[in-house]
Amino acid sequence: MCYFITVGVAEEHADVLRQRLSDTVGASPVSNGSILRLLPAGYLTFNLGGLCSCHLYSGSGAEPLNVEKLRSKYKRKGWSEGKINRAISDKLSAREESSKGLRPDLREQLCRIAGEAGRLSIVVHFYAGGEESEIVPVEGKKVVTCHGLMSDDDSVPEDTLVEVVA
Repeated sequence: MCYFITVGVAEEHADVLRQRLSDTVGASPVSNGSILRLLPAGYLTFNLGGLCSCHLYSGSGAEPLNVEKLRSKYKRKGWSEGKINRAISDKLSAREESSKGLRPDLREQLCRIAGEAGRLSIVVHFYAGGEESEIVPVEGKKVVTCHGLMSDDDSVPEDTLVEVVA
């Protein structure tokens, strides 16, 4: 279906995350239990990017976009044909242009947030079901510095809990 990037921060820093991302990629609250169990108590989680995060992340084995499935999904939401075509075009362009991993401008924004919050957590998963209910098979944990996040396209692999420290 789609990638979602879930970012977790301590509750007292949630407003920082929302404010920093509101004008660019957006951050919607989400409560996926399989991700929340991996985080310290008092963390809140947010999915980035609106309907999905496909335009923000390019995985190594990314499945090709099913354009007809996307078109059908958007029609069910009542979108106009023009809006549907733009959304699909944007998704296809983002896949062609993006480097592997998180989009570079998003990495920079996340580093700024980590600088203010001290740390944040990231999980990227390709969902087949609901963002709140799907069990995310997190395969490991990794800690990276902001320098590592900025310089390494592979710093945020899929299905890994990545902690970014300032």
